[in-house]
Amino acid sequence: MQVCGYGARQSGGGVSSIPSVKAYFGTLPPDRHGIEFTTSVRPTSCNPTQGGNVSWSQGSAGVIPHPNDPDMVCITIDTIRLQY
Repeated sequence: MQVCGYGARQSGGGVSSIPSVKAYFGTLPPDRHGIEFTTSVRPTSCNPTQGGNVSWSQGSAGVIPHPNDPDMVCITIDTIRLQY
C-alpha cells in the first residue's frame, strides 16, 4: 500500500517542482471524511500538533518515485483506515 503526491500548490497559484506526499498530523476527527494512515517513513517536514502539516519530499529516505508518473512520489504505508 502506498500514498502518493505531486508538488505542493504555492500561495501565488503555482506548483512546486518538488513532488511530495502531504498529510495532516494526528487522528481523523470523528465528523470528518477521509483516509487515516500510518507509515514508518520519517517525514521531511512535520508540525506535530493535531491537524499540523506533514510532508515527505522527493529525495528523502523512503520516498520513492511513482512508476508511471515522473511528477509524483510515494511512501509505503503500514496501516490504513477509511472514514466516510
